[in-house]
Amino acid sequence: MQPMRPASSVRLLSQPLAGNENYGHWEPPYGDYNVTGQLYGEAFNYVTAAMKDKFPDVKIGAVVTYEENVEGSNAQIANWTADVLQSCGEAADFFILHDYFYDENSDNVTNQDLLGTLDHLATIREGFDSMCAKYAPNVATPAPIALTEYNIAYVSKGGCGATMQFINTVWTAEFLGRVMLKREVDAALQFAFVDKTQDCSHTSRGLVGDLGVFDSTASLTEPRPDFYAHAVFNKAFGSSLLNTTSSSSTVKVFGSRFEGGELGLVVVNENAADAWLSITLSELDTASVIVANAWVATPGDSGLLNSTTAIWQGVSAAYSTANQSLQSYSPYAMNVTAHEGVLSFAVPSTSVNGIVLYV
Repeated sequence: MQPMRPASSVRLLSQPLAGNENYGHWEPPYGDYNVTGQLYGEAFNYVTAAMKDKFPDVKIGAVVTYEENVEGSNAQIANWTADVLQSCGEAADFFILHDYFYDENSDNVTNQDLLGTLDHLATIREGFDSMCAKYAPNVATPAPIALTEYNIAYVSKGGCGATMQFINTVWTAEFLGRVMLKREVDAALQFAFVDKTQDCSHTSRGLVGDLGVFDSTASLTEPRPDFYAHAVFNKAFGSSLLNTTSSSSTVKVFGSRFEGGELGLVVVNENAADAWLSITLSELDTASVIVANAWVATPGDSGLLNSTTAIWQGVSAAYSTANQSLQSYSPYAMNVTAHEGVLSFAVPSTSVNGIVLYV
């Protein structure tokens, strides 16, 4: 493991966003005006200049996509991003994109189909930087991208039911780790904090879907399984990122260092069997048992990645509030041994794990 940039450098900060999906026919004021990327760019320049005159430190983002879309397909305005970049690209402090990763109308969506969509992050980065080079060569690349809406799938497509399954816990944890490690986007915000269930038109992954981390009908008392991916990172990921790799394609490890020197690990085990880990750490050179705090999220039933509930610290996560589930629980016992710089421990099957080692 090698130190890298501070993990905080890729966490989302509150900044003004100039519009929301203005490239889409569904977004006002389309229909009332002849909306184009050039018109948006002109308005962006005017508003940005006025705001920065009063608040010179403000950073403002422009709405774009990562594809040219010359023909205006998918109910989008033709040439939107090209026109935006040419008219206001140099004035934008960052660029706003949205993406829901599984986008197929399939009735047979596998777990690997869903997990494989994480490679789409590279497509977003490469596609947008290519657009910048072509239409706004004075914009330095990699250009700052804020993915201000994302989720594992559209509820209108084949992955609908997966939004409420433990697969989204695993996917979200791997998304967060990959974003910090590879920085294919510079900031990310999961959509949505609260939403409501919708009937799925494609039901191979379930009858209903919900983009919300919380169920809007339950007075914010019932977090969906993907909530616990965020909980693990909150508990076990430090302020500095470590360059971490795994020899297994189905066990992901993301390392960090806390300001006090503690080592924080997030380990995602996609397999239906426990995984034994051996992690090399140069600071360890004697045989010992390391003190470790651990937080573990696992599926709530035998459905594993298809489960619609989660278990937190070995106890069903049906708490009265999400805050209670994060504060009131029995400690999880994890034995970690160390010998000649190698940490060894096991993580449960189909799990998202946070481990803090006091070394």
